[in-house]
Amino acid sequence: MENREIRSFLAVAQMGSVTLAAAQLHLTQPAVTQHIHGVERALGRELFERSRRGMRLTKAGEAARWRLRDAMHLLDALRADLSAGEAEIRGEVVLGSALALTGGGLAAALHGFVTRHPQTRLSLRTGRSEEVCSWVVAGEVELGLTGWLPRQARLKGTPLFTQKFVLVAPPGHPLAGRTVRRLALGKLTMVHNSRGQWLGVDWSAAFASAARSRIESDTLDSIRSLVCAGAGCAVLPEEDVRAELERGALARITVQGLPPIARTVYIIEQRNRHLEAHARLLRSELQRAFVEEAIGS
Repeated sequence: MENREIRSFLAVAQMGSVTLAAAQLHLTQPAVTQHIHGVERALGRELFERSRRGMRLTKAGEAARWRLRDAMHLLDALRADLSAGEAEIRGEVVLGSALALTGGGLAAALHGFVTRHPQTRLSLRTGRSEEVCSWVVAGEVELGLTGWLPRQARLKGTPLFTQKFVLVAPPGHPLAGRTVRRLALGKLTMVHNSRGQWLGVDWSAAFASAARSRIESDTLDSIRSLVCAGAGCAVLPEEDVRAELERGALARITVQGLPPIARTVYIIEQRNRHLEAHARLLRSELQRAFVEEAIGS
């Protein structure tokens, strides 16, 4: 889904007419129609009811309109912030992060930040989500990344991205690449994260009896390595094991009757604290990176 497709969709949603939207955007009517089809294909839904009287949003179209409008407003605001001269800001920003969030897309976003802003130093401190919240409250870190929304009145959280998890096994495992019933999970040898789990009630209950030769580790890298070596199975962030899945170093196990494992990742800060310019810049760039990723996916 491209920016121009979203802008065409929003224009037609506002005006109820492809003709009027095309005139406003200085595009041809076929181009606007093609853009709308692009958004519909990306979302897998029909977004308009088409009639002689114009274009009327479906229920799915109404939901998409507000989400996409907010995303475009945020993206435009972030671009404006960055073009206002913050790129030359110097200083150090300390970011706290739950350990399971530091790989994949977040690692790429942080690398992009320090590459584009060599005068700004980034310090990353990792721990449990509750530890990250306490660091933000105490002012030990300016921003935090957590896998759940904090309830402390002194903190506010903004959704950043959705983190998805998968159950993986060594390639030679009997269940590697298979679809199984949830009862099969109780027979697995598991490698767990000693710093905490993100499975939710249903998956935790299904794994309750999987206690054979349990191994625990406190880093995702070590858990991934243990599974690759055949020590057991594990639930890991999909982004962090995509390369291993693609080259066959790990295999996915699909489970019937259980919901997908996913959680919203939040960027948190003190509610009434004024962030320094370099911290605001990091927050803006993280938001921009994941908004653009969502629009491009």
